[in-house]
Amino acid sequence: MPPLEPADPPDASARLLADILDKRRLSVLFQPILTLCGRDVYGYEALVRGPDEGPVHAPVPLFELASRYHRLTELELLCRDLAIRQFGRLQLPGRLFLNVTPEVLLEPDFRSGQTVDFLRRAGMAPDRAVPE
Repeated sequence: MPPLEPADPPDASARLLADILDKRRLSVLFQPILTLCGRDVYGYEALVRGPDEGPVHAPVPLFELASRYHRLTELELLCRDLAIRQFGRLQLPGRLFLNVTPEVLLEPDFRSGQTVDFLRRAGMAPDRAVPE
């Protein structure tokens, strides 16, 4: 998909993405990660989904849309923030596994240390989060 040029009028897809990001319209699910021996919960993988009623409910179209409109870093950080907050609110045991989009780490607007800030604000020790 070609990137949106600044002179282009916003279309329905751009408005949908803006609405999702501005209103934080994402839901977080936690998939347990079990130990093989005792079947104890070792941690949880955070899985983020877009709005139920829309075409970007699944993560692949959601992240493709964010990439198309140069808002991938913003989406990625929102996902991390929401996942960490929800994990802390639920007081889940073990580690929190967070998916990381490698391209985001190379973006000029990416700042190192933001995930640690999210964890501290949620009252979680940084060593409980595992980027994957």
